[in-house]
Amino acid sequence: MIQIVVRVIPGGDHKRAFEQAVAEVVAMEESSDRMHYAISVGESQNPCVPAPDWSVRGHIMSHNRRQSVWRLVERVAKFAGDEAEKAAGQRDT
Repeated sequence: MIQIVVRVIPGGDHKRAFEQAVAEVVAMEESSDRMHYAISVGESQNPCVPAPDWSVRGHIMSHNRRQSVWRLVERVAKFAGDEAEKAAGQRDT
C-alpha cells in the first residue's frame, strides 16, 4: 500500500501543521508490466474551497509499473482533483 498525505504547514510553523488530504493506493492485480490499483482519496474542509469534507473510492487501471512512483502519484492526484471539483460543485472552464 502507498499512502499519500498532504500536510499544510501554515507559515512554516510545524506546530500548527494539519493533514488536509489523504490518499491510499492498494495493488489489486498485475499483468506483466501493468498494475491495477484500488484507491481511496479524501479531503478535509478547506477554508479556500466551498466544499465540505469528502471522500471517494476509485481505481487506477493498467498503470505502467516500470515508471517512477511519481507517475502513479500524478494519476492519483488527477483523480483526487477531479473528485474535489465535483465535491465543490465547480469546474475549470
